[in-house]
Amino acid sequence: MSAPTGSGKTLAAFFWCIDQLANEPVPAEAERCRVLYISPLKALTVDIERNLQAPLRGIALEADRLAPPPYPPPQGREGVSRITVAIRTGDTPPRDRRQIERHPPDILITTPESLFKRGRGNTEDWSLGNAAAA
Repeated sequence: MSAPTGSGKTLAAFFWCIDQLANEPVPAEAERCRVLYISPLKALTVDIERNLQAPLRGIALEADRLAPPPYPPPQGREGVSRITVAIRTGDTPPRDRRQIERHPPDILITTPESLFKRGRGNTEDWSLGNAAAA
């Protein structure tokens, strides 16, 4: 895809991922991280996360409006309302890192630096083995 900066290329790719996440059964928590986004710059990670949260909230509200309770999603499917996002960079506080390790998000936004540290045998386990999109 070729388009100018700020035109929504990243968000378009995330919409495909969101659709997949919302329509497949939620895996065991240890295997929950299914989308890995590697941001080239640490400064962009916060923007990416913020730009992703707004559509997630809007899609979840619309899904609830179209199928309000007491009609829950099919068993094992939590839909858009349960899609979680986390950021992991070199500046992520240890407490937040432990939270990501204990409760992996559906979508993890990270940097090449953080991914490299993990690949060098760092003791942290991000449980990325189930990531289907990167």
